[in-house]
Order: sequence, then structure tokens, then C-alpha cells
Amino acid sequence: MNITFAQAVSRKDPLLLSEVKEHIGVQHTEDDAYLRSILRAATRRAESYTGRKFVNETITLDLDAQEAIAAFYLPYAPLSSLTSFVTYTSDSDTTGTAVPATNYRVDGDNPARVVAIDGGWNLYRAYKAARLVYVAGYGSSGEDVPDDLLHAIKVLCADMYMNQESAKLETRTQLNANLLPTAARTLLQPYIVHVW
Repeated sequence: MNITFAQAVSRKDPLLLSEVKEHIGVQHTEDDAYLRSILRAATRRAESYTGRKFVNETITLDLDAQEAIAAFYLPYAPLSSLTSFVTYTSDSDTTGTAVPATNYRVDGDNPARVVAIDGGWNLYRAYKAARLVYVAGYGSSGEDVPDDLLHAIKVLCADMYMNQESAKLETRTQLNANLLPTAARTLLQPYIVHVW
């Protein structure tokens, strides 16, 4: 499975820089660029920990044949909309053929599962056999994101800003849930996407 996200320039932050600065207690502007990068990093970290996208983001999911058989889960929730679903007819096919909407259904949105119906779809190659493009997120702005998630991002931003050296070290190591501040982990935990 290969996941591609929208271009970074098109992503919207769920919080304003002024909200982060107010939470941290920063009144000067010298660290604004650094705080913006912390906000982006904290948001991605919270999204990765929960398996959710907060503000709507387009995701392209390339599936190998073994991953696209009969049913599969979308890796990020909540599902906002499904843009396209194609399979490829040969190794040289680069555009794909749309899977008719009558051949599948989408169960739920948290996480969403794509399920084959009425014959489903044909897979003609083993590698990158299907591509699904969808939008995941609570809405188009931070106003649509639950307050718990927004506050967790603020806690992460404050922790990264106050502990800059440990934040630099942490970026060089693998993401570890135990490294999240307790307050952030407590706020994020109910939002973790579980696939049973």
C-alpha cells in the first residue's frame, strides 16, 4: 500500500498561529516561523497517532492486488468523500478504468471500508493494481475539528517549544506514543481509529 497526501502548500492547519502563541504565552514575533513548523509537526504527529486527518485532505491510495481483494479499509478517518476508484488493465496502463459505483459500497466513515458487491472489480496486475482517491477530515477548517483534538495539538506545540532540544532528538527517532505528553495522549486516545 502506498499513500500519497495532498501537496503541503494546499494543506490547512487546524489552528491559527495566534491560538498556539496564546496557549504557549508567546507575545513576540521572532519565533513565528519556528512556531508554524511546530504547529505542522504537532498536527501530523496527532494525526499519525490517531489515524485521522483533522482538516480535509486529499489522499491517494495505491493498492497492490493482494490488498484490493473484496474489501479493504481506508487508512485515515473520518471519510469525507470518495473522489475516484480505478483499476489498471495492464502494466502499461497509466490512466486506469473507473470501477462502477454499483460494484462497491463504502461502509462507515470511521474507519471507512470499501466492500465489493455485484462482482466487485477486476484486478489485472499484481503491483499498483488499483488507485483510490478520497478526502478524509472533519471539514474544511479547524472550526470543524473536535475541541479535544485542537487542545491536544496545543499541548504538543507547547511541549515541542518548551523542550526544543528533546524535540530535535525525537524527530530523529521513531514515533513512540510514550513520548507524547500525558495530557496530549489522554486527549487523543478516544479518537484512535481501531480496525477490528
